[in-house]
Order: sequence, then C-alpha cells, then structure tokens
Amino acid sequence: MHLEEQRLLRVAFVGVMNIAQGLPWGFVSVALVAYLASEGVTEAQIGWVIGMAMLPWSMKWMWGPVTDRFGIRTMGRRRPWIIVAQSLMALTTLSLILVPDLTADVWLLGVMLLVHNIFVSLQDVSVDSLVVEMLGDGERERACGIMYGASYVGSLIGGAGLGWVVGVSGLHVALITLLAVQVSILAFPVVVRERRGEKFMPWSAGRAVAKVAASDNTSIAQLLLRVLRAFSLRATQLAAALALLVLAGGALVQVLATTYIIQEVGWSQERYSAVVGGGGLLLGLVGSLAGGFVAAKFGARRMACLGSAALGLAWVAFGLALHPEMHALTISAHLYLQVLFQSFMSVSLFAVFMRVSWPVVAATQYTAYMAMLNMSRAGGAFLAGEAAERMTTPHAFILAGLFQVAILGLILLIDTSQTRRVLGDIVHPHEADPADTPEAVLDAGGPEVAVPAPAVE
Repeated sequence: MHLEEQRLLRVAFVGVMNIAQGLPWGFVSVALVAYLASEGVTEAQIGWVIGMAMLPWSMKWMWGPVTDRFGIRTMGRRRPWIIVAQSLMALTTLSLILVPDLTADVWLLGVMLLVHNIFVSLQDVSVDSLVVEMLGDGERERACGIMYGASYVGSLIGGAGLGWVVGVSGLHVALITLLAVQVSILAFPVVVRERRGEKFMPWSAGRAVAKVAASDNTSIAQLLLRVLRAFSLRATQLAAALALLVLAGGALVQVLATTYIIQEVGWSQERYSAVVGGGGLLLGLVGSLAGGFVAAKFGARRMACLGSAALGLAWVAFGLALHPEMHALTISAHLYLQVLFQSFMSVSLFAVFMRVSWPVVAATQYTAYMAMLNMSRAGGAFLAGEAAERMTTPHAFILAGLFQVAILGLILLIDTSQTRRVLGDIVHPHEADPADTPEAVLDAGGPEVAVPAPAVE
C-alpha cells in the first residue's frame, strides 16, 4: 500500500494518525481531569496537569527543521518519524501504568504527561508534514476538516470511552486500554509506505524514492533563515500573535468549568465524561467537518471570525446564567455549543495558517503556528488557578468571552495572500536562493514584488 498512489489511503492514513493524537488529549482533558476533580484535586493542580500535557505542543516547532532535514530516506521522508513517535507514545503510556497511584503525586503525573506528549507532538508534526507535501490545490480546508475531525474521534474515544472505563474499572484499566489501542494503531504506519520502492524497514530491500524537497538540499542554517524570512512579513507576524492568544480563554474556562460542575453543581465523573467526552465531541466532529467545507466556500478568515464571535458570546451567556442550581440541560447545552463553536473556529484558523505559510518552509512554519496555538492553550490552563483565586467562575467566563470577541479585530487585519505575493511560491531545490542571507531576511518587509497571488478572501 502506497500513499502517493491512493487518495483514499492517504485520507485513511491521516485520519487514523490524527485519531492516535486525539486519544491522549481526550483521556487527559476529559477522563483524567474529571477523575482528579472527583478525588478532590484543586483547580491549580488540575491546571498544572493540563498545562504540562500541553507544554510539548507549544514547543513542537522545534521538530519541524529536524524532521524536514533528517530521517531515513529509504523508508520515506515522514514514515520513519511516525513509527518512532507512535512507538514511544506506547512506551510512555506503559510507564504510567507502572505507577501504583497517580494521584499521590500530581507533580510527577504532570511530568510524565509532559514526556508522553513530547512524542505525541512529534507524531503530529510528522503527519502534518506528510500532508503538506501531498496536499493538492483546493484541498487545504477540506483536509483540515478531516484531520481535525479525526482528532475529535480520538478525543471521543479517549474522553467518553476511557472515561467510562475509569468509572467502571478504574484508572489503571483505562491506561491499559489506551496502550492496547496505541499499539494497534502502530501497525498502520508499519505496513503502509509513502511511495513504491521504499524500504519496509531499514534492513529491508529498497531505495529512497521520495521527491527532492528544498529542505533536503540546504543546511539547517539556510532552512532557519528561510523560516525567519517567512515570519518577517506583517501578515505572518499578525498570524503568530493570533495563534498565541486565540485559545487561551478556552483552556482557562475548561479547567474552571470542570471543577465547578463536579465540585459545586455535584455532577459525577461519569456524567461529566459522558457529556463532554461523548455528545460534546460528536458535535466537535460535526463542527470540524462543517468548518472545513464552509471555509472552503466562504473563506477561512471570515469563518474564523464567525466561530470566535459565537464562542465568545456563548461564554458570556453562560457566565451570566451560571449558578450551583443551574439545570442539567442548560449546562449540557453550553458544553455542547462550546465544543461545536470551538471546533468550527479552529478548523478555519488552521486554513488561515496554511494560507499565510510560505510553501518553501511550509512544514516548519505551519508547525510553528500549531505550536503557538498549543502555547496559548497551555498558558490559559496555567492561569486557571490564579483566576480561581482572583474572581468567581461566572466572572471568569464573562471576561474570557469578551476577550474572545475582541480577537475578531486581529483576525481581520491578516492579509492571507501577502506571503505568496511577496515571497513567491517555490525555491528550486538545486538552485541557491539569494534570499538565504541575514540581509534578505531584514529586507523582506520592504516593497512587495510582483508575484502572482491567489485572490484575497
């Protein structure tokens, strides 16, 4: 089975790998957080656990130049990294199983989740890079929807499925189940190859047949100079600021909502996991798929604005209505709408970041934007403890909602066509690029050159 030759196989491969990425996050953010809250763990401690789990995603941009430049080319450009990352994901899950009581030392739990997610983020970067290479024209938004939708399927399994296992059989049985699923998924990249003629394993017969990329013929220094040049434009810098801010409110209210609903309203861990990790993630799947197709038709930037505004207003409304006697249907409705709006917004944002990424270093630059998004989420989670001390949960929801609505102004300032209009589309791999100098990086923000560009959204 070869990815280059079969479009449906590429879709299935990307889908399965994104399910694998969603599994640990669904387990941590829904099942594990609900379990910790039911055990009386504080908001600050839960924020620490989530923040540590998200921290590697904030630094995953470091994997971009490494995976772009190095690898076992006879096995494919990306497949070896995917196999290594998925294997280490399973190994670190096994290490969690070997700890008798994970709630006895929340600090240690956070550190172990950090290590686990280092390898999840490596897998994510490798898969994203493969998609950037094999993505055809007009497929960006739809591919984003499929990828994000698949991650929601993984989160659904990790949240609702493993949350149910935690409630019935305990935390360790849930971790054993997670390990079994991760090992099963590992079989997919082991069997599938990127292109015909590549080696099955390093010791097998075969040859390197991957298409030559610009990054294969440059040094790390040249690659980093191109990345710096890509980030020297106003559009790419505004996109970076957006990525660092846009998801912070969601992470903060997630921590506060979980502890409030379980500790103040009195929901059980199983009930919360069933709503957030069950129906909520199904709506997230719907929102991500719909977001991809709608953004392709009406423009990613417009749909990102719509999703951000809807999400912010939903938080404001929930904050105004929140109290311990709130009806269960009202709480469920909010949790469902939050996931729906957030998934719709996120898919549109992914397409915006793809549009502003320079194709020459698209894998590295796009990965950097994804890392900034996760830095935004990690920062919001770390701030949850301080927010809980300084204000009530309803006030935190209202402030987060107003901040989310204000982000519309930043989205509207981004010119998604500037990168290709100024820098062009390609650098030929066998030619030296005169722009690969520090002076060119500094001059990149100057007068625009006449390069054909796609229509502005």
